[in-house]
Amino acid sequence: MPAGLAFIFPSGFLQLEIANRISCIFETERKTNSFSRVVNGVADEEARGMEDMEGEEEYEPLILMFAEEQCSYPCADTVGLARLSYPPNVRIIRVRCCSMIPPELILDAFRKGVDGVIVATCYPQDCPYRGVERTRERMKRLEPRLREMGLEADRLRVEAICSICTNVFLQVTREMTELLKLLGPTPYKRAS
Repeated sequence: MPAGLAFIFPSGFLQLEIANRISCIFETERKTNSFSRVVNGVADEEARGMEDMEGEEEYEPLILMFAEEQCSYPCADTVGLARLSYPPNVRIIRVRCCSMIPPELILDAFRKGVDGVIVATCYPQDCPYRGVERTRERMKRLEPRLREMGLEADRLRVEAICSICTNVFLQVTREMTELLKLLGPTPYKRAS
C-alpha cells in the first residue's frame, strides 16, 4: 500500500489489508509444503528409512513479525542488504504503526497456525505516531486471552528495534526461534 493511503481509507481497510497479507503467507506456506511433498514424493519415501535412523526432523516454528515502517522494517531491510543471516521461518509484515494492529488479528494468526508473533515497535522517543505505549498495553491485555486459547504468553513478544540496530533484530529473531523450539508447536498447528 502506498505510504499516504493509510490515512485516506478507514482503519477497517488497513485491518483487511493486514489480514489479507497473513492469509497470503499461510497459503504460500501450504502450497510450498504440498508442492515439495509432490516433487519429492519418491525422495521422501526413500528418506523415510533414513529418518528412522536419524530421528525426527527438527521442528521449525513459524514466526510472524509486524514491523513498523519507520524503524524495525528498515532494520530488517538493512539485515538483508548486509546479507546477514536470520532465521528463515520469520515472515515480516510492514505496518505504518504497530498501534494500528488489532489484537484480534494477532489471535487469528495464532488460530491459523503461527507459532509466535513479534511486534517490532520503534523506541518511544522515535515513534512519529506515539503508539508504542498503546501497543505495549494492548499486547499485555492479550495474555489472558492467549492462555484461554491454550497458548503461552511468551509466544507474543513486543520489542523496540531501531532502524540501524541489526544486532537487536538478529538477537530477537534468534531468541524467539529458540524459545518456540523449546515450547513446541501450538495446538492449532498440531490440529492442521
